[in-house]
Amino acid sequence: MRKRAVLISAVVLTIAAAAGFYAWYGSRHQQLSEAVPRVGTNVSLPVRDSKIGVRLAVPYSVLQTAINQRLPYSFSKAENGPNYCADIVFVEVCVGTRYQFTANRTDVTVSRNGDRLHVKMGVAVRGRGGFRGSGADLLDLDAKNFRAAANISADVGVSIGPDFCPVATATPTLDWTENPRVEIVSRVWISLANALEGSVGDMLNDLSRDIQLALPCDKVRAEVARVWRGYDFPVALPDGSQVHVLLTPREIATSGLVVDDAEMRIAAEVVGATEVATAPREIATPPLPTLGGVGDAPGAIDISLPINAGYDFLGKQAMSQFGGKPIEVDTPLGKGTVTINGAEIYPAGEKVAVALDFTADLPTYFLDVSGKIYAVGKPVIDETGMKLGISDFDYSRILDNDLWEILSAAFESKLKDMVARDGVFDLTSMAQDGAAKLQEAIADPANTGGLKLEVTNFSSRIDAIVPQEQSLTAVVNVKANLDSEVTLGVLAQ
Repeated sequence: MRKRAVLISAVVLTIAAAAGFYAWYGSRHQQLSEAVPRVGTNVSLPVRDSKIGVRLAVPYSVLQTAINQRLPYSFSKAENGPNYCADIVFVEVCVGTRYQFTANRTDVTVSRNGDRLHVKMGVAVRGRGGFRGSGADLLDLDAKNFRAAANISADVGVSIGPDFCPVATATPTLDWTENPRVEIVSRVWISLANALEGSVGDMLNDLSRDIQLALPCDKVRAEVARVWRGYDFPVALPDGSQVHVLLTPREIATSGLVVDDAEMRIAAEVVGATEVATAPREIATPPLPTLGGVGDAPGAIDISLPINAGYDFLGKQAMSQFGGKPIEVDTPLGKGTVTINGAEIYPAGEKVAVALDFTADLPTYFLDVSGKIYAVGKPVIDETGMKLGISDFDYSRILDNDLWEILSAAFESKLKDMVARDGVFDLTSMAQDGAAKLQEAIADPANTGGLKLEVTNFSSRIDAIVPQEQSLTAVVNVKANLDSEVTLGVLAQ
């Protein structure tokens, strides 16, 4: 009987010990704070204005050829000149004059003079002049040969009208290098300058006309019309998703004529709204409007791309920064260590939640204890515009337990400091990869109707961080110059 009582007592003690051990072992893993609900938000990408610039370049050599093909190399003219009067035997006798001439020009050359075209050619005149009518026969006066030469130049400004037609305005200069006059009788000279200048003036008028005709409206309009269209640039993002950068044209403008040392050019730009869509969309192109005015500057694209960083990726990044590294702490029980063994990051409205799994090696504890603690923080971008950090990092509501009493000092100081210092995620590579994919899409003639666009001066910066349900989205603002130059090699004949 006694043996039986002893046996029963032993069993009871064993069960009690086992229950106590189980309770103690269970207390080794404790949740220190309240779990943070998972709540994702939606990203809203801004619609911004962008512009695509196209420069229609006309080399001076091409313009010279077009003008020389249109302007005659020579022309002739015959007409009456002024009357000449003299006293003959106390009677005043007036005799009319007449002249004829042929003018031959040199090749027209085109160069730059400030912000205008400088057009120049030489003219050589050969002709005969003398009296006409019965008076000439009475005095037996023969016609005399004469010659003259001049340099003709004009500073020409060219503007583009709302109808895409060039308008040339010339400021001419006539410099006689050999004076046009004829000696009709001994020491009696008649100047033909006024008569010849009228004919040369006609040539100058033709020159202005031919400059305009060398830049035909339909050719200028056709090149500008190539730009006036909707654009859809498919962009493959680093996370494997695809977005479409859409540009809808709204207005078009031109700078008129811009003069360089070797060419003149007409700069046009299409201004339109740029937005990002998740699927392709047919963009209706409105009729080509009339032209407005604009400065001679390259085009520019301004767009916000959504670059997604998965929460699993961010958790692994966090573990690589501060996971598995024992942190020495002072506790009421003495010195110990806390080690982060796992990190989960997920959305919490406009903030992110961080769930940290840890183990603590504490004095007087036979085995390590473990636990989980939840915190929230605001995702922020540093001054470089490329690195993500967490500000206002704080724990959720602390639960009532003994382990927090032991570790609170460590978590409130060292762990927060560690997250602030080491919880930084460099998104430069992801942002630059997204910008590079956009650059490839823009430069692909298949996306531009064959128009070759040159993308230069790329820059990117993260404007905002949005905690979406499945990923943390960096809104990357991408800017670049966007230009295309078309050289008009053949003009109107």
